[in-house]
Amino acid sequence: MKALLRNEDGNTLAVLALAFPLLIGSAGVAVDVFQWTTARNTLQKVADQAAIAGVSAIVQGSSPEVAVSELIARTRELDDATATQVETAPDSRPKDPFAVAVRLNAPARMTFSGLFLKSAFNISVEATASVVENGEYCLLALGRGDTGIAIQPGGRLEAECGLASNSSSPAAIQVTSGGKLDAPRVVAFGGITGWQNPGSSVARSFGLRQKDPYEDSAPPPVPKTGCPNVTANPSNNGGGTLKLKPGCYGNLVLNGTVALQPGEYILNRGNFIVGPMGNVSCKGCTFILTSRDAGSDPGSVGKVQIDPKANVKLRAPADGPDPGLLFYQDPRAGREMPGEESRIGGDGFSTLEGIIYMPSQAIRIDGRGGANLSCSRLLGRALIVEGRVVIGKDCLGVDQMQIAGTEIRLVS
Repeated sequence: MKALLRNEDGNTLAVLALAFPLLIGSAGVAVDVFQWTTARNTLQKVADQAAIAGVSAIVQGSSPEVAVSELIARTRELDDATATQVETAPDSRPKDPFAVAVRLNAPARMTFSGLFLKSAFNISVEATASVVENGEYCLLALGRGDTGIAIQPGGRLEAECGLASNSSSPAAIQVTSGGKLDAPRVVAFGGITGWQNPGSSVARSFGLRQKDPYEDSAPPPVPKTGCPNVTANPSNNGGGTLKLKPGCYGNLVLNGTVALQPGEYILNRGNFIVGPMGNVSCKGCTFILTSRDAGSDPGSVGKVQIDPKANVKLRAPADGPDPGLLFYQDPRAGREMPGEESRIGGDGFSTLEGIIYMPSQAIRIDGRGGANLSCSRLLGRALIVEGRVVIGKDCLGVDQMQIAGTEIRLVS
């Protein structure tokens, strides 16, 4: 017996036998933890997607409950016993008409603990989404059909604030071969093509349509006092400066030195044209392109044409009836033919500060002459970029130019 007690042969096997249940239990718990974590992450992801789908439904005027149910039905990863609860204007955001909270409760099927438990653990998750502002925008394409923002070959758009397109096209924002785009936020209702998203930027395809900040506006009535055409050439006034006062005009064809006094310029059936010899300046001007017959003759509304060799220094008023507004085109304007878009340009000594609003026609932003457009804000049916265009964020003195964008985002 004493010899047997002193015998150490087989000790390792005995210790392993005693430890084996602990090893199996630890491995089983590790498997269960992994399965529980995976199941919860999957459930949370679905809840997030469902909350966003519910908000999208509200924006589109349909039922958030139906939208959530349809998304849940299409999600194969969910257990058939998953319970769903949808709440609009939840307790966390009771006054928010767009807020949707989604709660999901599902059993967690776990391998190890399932051997001992009669019922599975339950996992509960919740997600709330709503429409929120997401920063300042510099460029907004309002058209809903064709490409909204197009960067032409050799064109380069550098913006310190966001740009967005309301187009439903797969190429709502298009960067063609040889074009470049650099912006902190890029949002399209449709798709984004030809652009490799830099790591510092936020890009969102198939996002929310942005609100037109002037959709409820209308041009002022055209005065009945007469709206004369004005043509300025280098030879006018003996080569001196032509001075114009605010009022109603027809065509303004400016190819000489012209100083415009601050105020509102209404162009009835007229175009604002600055030729290559133009030297035009104004601090505090708003140009309104409209027509007395715009309702029956949309083609009578004029356009803007600023030659890339022209020298223009135009700034919108900081107050008054049109704060921050530089060019306003009547929304009733007819569609233009390709190549006949309004053109915003100027030479390297030019500056244009203010909002340029043309909701029914495209704007060709011509940076080939080097014009300073850093304090321009452009809203058009479509925006076409040629040359290098730089848009800044902070523009002192014209605070009314802030254009807030929105998107559907998780808020909790």
